[in-house]
Amino acid sequence: MKSKLAINGFIFGILGILLIGSVYFTSADDIVGDASIILFLISLIISKMGMKRIKENNLEGKGFAKSGLIVSIIGIIIWIIFQIQTISITPLF
Repeated sequence: MKSKLAINGFIFGILGILLIGSVYFTSADDIVGDASIILFLISLIISKMGMKRIKENNLEGKGFAKSGLIVSIIGIIIWIIFQIQTISITPLF
């Protein structure tokens, strides 16, 4: 039986990637970009919990948990880069 936490962590990470792409490559609202970081953090937590449950209960889905962790970490890094880029472009006055 596969860990549902691991699968959900991966799904939240993919949704975060889609949201961050919609903000920075289209004219979507910036609130959607802020929602993407929330999805990445949820993905990170849920994937980590999934890894723990997989070890404890000898479940399947370790690949989903690892993928969720990797996607969420990469997404957080991309989000930080886009935030730095936005701050450096925005005029101070």
